[in-house]
Amino acid sequence: MATRQYHSSADCLDIAIYCMDDSLPKDSVLNYRDMWFEIGEKSDRPVDTEERMEERIRAAGFTNVQRQDYKVPIGTWPNLPVYKDAGRVSKQQFLSGVEGWCMYSLTKWGLPKPWTVEEVQVWLRKLRNEVNKGYPIYHKYTRVWAQKPLDEQPKVA
Repeated sequence: MATRQYHSSADCLDIAIYCMDDSLPKDSVLNYRDMWFEIGEKSDRPVDTEERMEERIRAAGFTNVQRQDYKVPIGTWPNLPVYKDAGRVSKQQFLSGVEGWCMYSLTKWGLPKPWTVEEVQVWLRKLRNEVNKGYPIYHKYTRVWAQKPLDEQPKVA
């Protein structure tokens, strides 16, 4: 009897930062989603993997495609200890990695023109300050899984 193998793509973190309520000011440096999408297009390095992953898996011929979205807290604002601990780790991971990808991307493809190192450092200082204010912010993490069809190999998308 043939078994259907599963494909799981569980490594998709949305680049945007979201807020659980309306406490994050509209002009916060953390509202950078549109900027990064434009930079992704400009650099030919799209940042919409999370949004298009399900569609691409279907297009490759997989069946029984399922999706689950999770909220990954950034910081210790959640009440439940398990989420508070996850938020502590997530915040540390975010803050330790943000300078590398910002410095590289913004000095090469910043908007409206590439930024100077000093401009990136000022922006990062503002970003770190906003993260440390304790807003109930989070990343969206998406997991998509599907089954390989029994009668054919998946198409390469």
